[in-house]
Amino acid sequence: MGSGKQYSSDDHLEHTRIVEGLIHQSHAKRVLELGSGGGFNSRWLARRHPDVTFTGIDISPSQVELARSFSRDIKNVLFRNGDITQLQVSSHAERYDLAFETEACCYM
Repeated sequence: MGSGKQYSSDDHLEHTRIVEGLIHQSHAKRVLELGSGGGFNSRWLARRHPDVTFTGIDISPSQVELARSFSRDIKNVLFRNGDITQLQVSSHAERYDLAFETEACCYM
């Protein structure tokens, strides 16, 4: 954390930067965020990686709407409502190179 003595506003990006490293390592082009909430992580990553498509899934319709409203200007990210414990991939169009979650498991 920051200086080791107090929280730095940059500290909340630590998990997202780890995911960014995985995107680089795997050359991922389609990334899925499980439990995306208001979409902070996917929005941050999408802005930095315009050649990658990001999809966020969250169980809360109000969080999905919030994420959508914050990302209207970002072309390579979309958010949808869904239960991440019941995911089913039904077509090639729904396959991803990388999936991640940062805090959702503690709420399941």
